[in-house]
Amino acid sequence: MGHLVRLEIKALFTAINIESAGGVKQCKVKLFQYLDGGGYIPAWLVNKKVPDALTVVKEIVDSFQRDEKIDRAALSAVAKAIRDEVRLG
Repeated sequence: MGHLVRLEIKALFTAINIESAGGVKQCKVKLFQYLDGGGYIPAWLVNKKVPDALTVVKEIVDSFQRDEKIDRAALSAVAKAIRDEVRLG
């Protein structure tokens, strides 16, 4: 049987409101993680477990994904600017 290793994991999660794009609310999310393996951890185990630990980040990104709405708002703003230029020009 292998040796047990005690892990210490700390995480800091921040979410900050940023300027809206075309009326679509946005925020910036940061996740800082610290891991102390406290001993020898085989590379194969780290390679297997780290992606599992990061799935929460992917789930958060997927939950708050608003790229289509932001792109539509930006496209609408550009289209309006072009229409206004044609009317004035």
